[in-house]
Amino acid sequence: MEIPVKKNEEYIVDIIDNGYEGEGIAKINDYIIFIPQAIKGEKCKILILKTTTSHGFGKILEILETASSREKVDCSTYTRCGGCNLRHISYQTTLKMKQDVVQNLVNKTLKQKVTVQNTIGMKNPYNYRNKAQYPLGYTKNGEVVTGIFAARTHEVIPMKECKIQNPISEQIATIIVEFLNQNKISVYNEKTGKGLFRHIVIKVGIKTKEIMCVLVINGENIPKEKELVECIIDGLKKSEFKLKTVVKNINTKNTNVILGNKNITIYGDGYIYDKLGDYTFKISPMSFYQTNPVQTEVLYNKAIEGANLKADDILLDLYCGIGTIGIYASKFVKKVYGIEIVEQAIEDAKENAKINNIENIEFTCGDVEKVLENLLHEKHITPNAVFVDPPRRGLDDTTINNILKLSTEKLVYISCNPATMVRDLSKLEEKYNIKEIEEGNNGIKIANDVISVIAGVAVSEVPGVASMAGGFAGGISEVLSGKKNLSKGIKVEADEKDVKIDVNIIVEYGSRIPDVAYEIQTRVKKSVENMTGLKVAEVNVHVQGVKTEKEIEEKEEVEEEQQ
Repeated sequence: MEIPVKKNEEYIVDIIDNGYEGEGIAKINDYIIFIPQAIKGEKCKILILKTTTSHGFGKILEILETASSREKVDCSTYTRCGGCNLRHISYQTTLKMKQDVVQNLVNKTLKQKVTVQNTIGMKNPYNYRNKAQYPLGYTKNGEVVTGIFAARTHEVIPMKECKIQNPISEQIATIIVEFLNQNKISVYNEKTGKGLFRHIVIKVGIKTKEIMCVLVINGENIPKEKELVECIIDGLKKSEFKLKTVVKNINTKNTNVILGNKNITIYGDGYIYDKLGDYTFKISPMSFYQTNPVQTEVLYNKAIEGANLKADDILLDLYCGIGTIGIYASKFVKKVYGIEIVEQAIEDAKENAKINNIENIEFTCGDVEKVLENLLHEKHITPNAVFVDPPRRGLDDTTINNILKLSTEKLVYISCNPATMVRDLSKLEEKYNIKEIEEGNNGIKIANDVISVIAGVAVSEVPGVASMAGGFAGGISEVLSGKKNLSKGIKVEADEKDVKIDVNIIVEYGSRIPDVAYEIQTRVKKSVENMTGLKVAEVNVHVQGVKTEKEIEEKEEVEEEQQ
């Protein structure tokens, strides 16, 4: 296929759709072009920045026809920030975009005709996050700075105000940065592996006003540790929020994973509490707790309403985590049984049950896929309601078969990944009539096969990458046209904790391989985490060969002829 556009040339295009990251999508002679911050329905003059055999990338030079959904951006760092990507689009439009994504999946996959209900939005979609993770770096003048990573990089952008973070988190981060500068305490450099402070993680009890500060360090000791704690406490004297605990998290590995496995409490008792509805939950440094507590209550109430729980119901809570939804639903049923593979989560769940004086709930630690059948036989229970809230990879076939065998009256499937949810529903609809699918506004997460495409796009933007080993070319266009996504060259493995990505590439002759590999790792991690909300634990780059530009062109011509 001859590429109909040229790099550094201008074109006028119609934006026909928006992608997963909010980027505009245009076509010139069926050639796909991605344009950041363009909106469906707009006409734009663009400049082509890069081309591949399957797709190109451009930037807006001028908006000739503006979409009614375009809004003035309310953030000064929006164009550089790697956090938000839809702030130029009206909130109501983004809710509709999410609904459409799920509806398209449903239409393509399910036999039953199911209408996806309107996305349940927030009354005030600002400053709702109860958890903040701030990277640390240096300015050109050598001053310590924190903020957020620039899009597709690990360059730290200073940020005074974020529209979705709780302002108290930013206040604490500022206090810590000032302390580091005053005391000449170093911060971590990913390339050299040297420097002490890596990240600042802040967890906030929105209802309890309790704060946990996690200091992620490349070592075990912090200079003037007590003084730093006192400085934070002093800085919060006039705030309604109070510092309850400070924890050192030790991460000495050469990795872009934020938290290490070792925690040392240096102030307080190492945890905070927060409330969902009438219930109190203990939160530790490693605990998973929904970052949007307002929408979490909406979600749980919707699940209980959808299940139409009765006083004599036996509820089975699969992938129960620290027990939040099971405890939340316990007053509506006779008994709750929760299953979770993470041992610490089960211990937290048991303690949370005690804290709330919940006696009709029982937790079992183990792999749901392996434990469920044995638990049902040993306990001789016959649940008539099931909640499933699986990891992003969805349900295992064994679990699906066990659920089908149960023939439980009521099944509520909670998911952060519509693709795997719909895949699983296609198997469950054998015995279940799907009543409704309703969207929340906590974000759309992407299935593993789509994650591979996201990673592939990020890799394609890295200078020095000749091609994906195994023939990635054409993958993006195939996804957008509804054809099978080949995604060769990218392997994705995900579990409850993290995602591992393997990238197989061919390098352009003359490129410095370590630099290319490092750039791939940083861009893939950032792109996947920004678009999906997943935590990328590893990005492994496998260099399969080196080719000249001529060799690459000849190979692509042969592949196109064979297709």
